[in-house]
Amino acid sequence: MKRFFLPLLLLPVIISPAFLTGDKGLHKIDPEILTRFSGTAEQEMLVLLTQQADLSAAAGIRNKSARGQLVFNSLKQTAAKSQMGLLLWLAERKVPAQSFWIANMLAVKTDETTIRAIAARTDVKRIVANPWVQMEKVPEMDFEQPEFRGGAIEWGVEKINAPAVWEL
Repeated sequence: MKRFFLPLLLLPVIISPAFLTGDKGLHKIDPEILTRFSGTAEQEMLVLLTQQADLSAAAGIRNKSARGQLVFNSLKQTAAKSQMGLLLWLAERKVPAQSFWIANMLAVKTDETTIRAIAARTDVKRIVANPWVQMEKVPEMDFEQPEFRGGAIEWGVEKINAPAVWEL
């Protein structure tokens, strides 16, 4: 009975999808990215790194300026150290990347083969799509309307009865 117990415990690991398919970090890639690759050669994405700054010491600092400086320095130093290897790797392959130290991530524009290789790295936590955000269009205004002409008195000026004082 004991001889069969260990193999039964290892069975889920052996037959897991990652083991069967040779996942190699594929689970780190947002499915939207893989879907978008079908139509284009390159995509923009955000590569979040595993290492994050330890900001626990900031809670004990009362001075707001000193606390902010500690957080700033910690985030910058963590990003500089943890991104160096990936940035060098990307530079060797002439893949453009932009560093973001606040979230410790890189914005990368590359092809599917390269992104799969990035996902296989141990220093990469997740790869997500870089969303395009559409700003709301500002409504057109007719500046010929009376409220936009220079002769109108502003409501605040009227509220304090300034026109009555001006007539004295």
